[in-house]
Amino acid sequence: MRKAIIVISGFTEDNYDETGSRKLWSKLLPYHSMSVHDEFVFVTLKPWNYDWKDFGLWLNSLNVSECFVCAYSWGAGSGLRELAKNFSGGITCVLCDPVYYSKFPWMRWLAFFDKTIKYPRNVTIKKWFYQKLDEPGGDKVQGAPKGIKLNAVHTEIDDHPAYHDAAINEINKWLQAPQQ
Repeated sequence: MRKAIIVISGFTEDNYDETGSRKLWSKLLPYHSMSVHDEFVFVTLKPWNYDWKDFGLWLNSLNVSECFVCAYSWGAGSGLRELAKNFSGGITCVLCDPVYYSKFPWMRWLAFFDKTIKYPRNVTIKKWFYQKLDEPGGDKVQGAPKGIKLNAVHTEIDDHPAYHDAAINEINKWLQAPQQ
């Protein structure tokens, strides 16, 4: 069995840019290739608009039993939702200023209004952070614990130490949990 730790970046963030998502991924690299409870762990960074159908099928083909996802902005509002639809295992996550994203182009203007993001049943949200200083951002998350408000603008919130610390702490708990 395998476990995956996936960082999903936000709109306009590329894997080669020095973003908060990339910095978090760098902090998580020591977990790559470790073995926990006889399960191999790998860590990856993906853009929000990745081919989640193929990636989910690939994870399933590798016998990945569960994933931990750290997702920011459209990574949470689109990427995580699409991954969850295509991955057969459970997904535990920490979210950073999720932004609603519609797969229909004529509905994308809704990202500038507070929307509620809904996830499939295989997603468990441990913590999520939001801001209210600017738009987009601060969208509600259905079925999640109370969000934590940070004093940061949307374009900088994925760099916030509280988000990085929470992600690392929750991943450590997730890795130590007994195999299900």
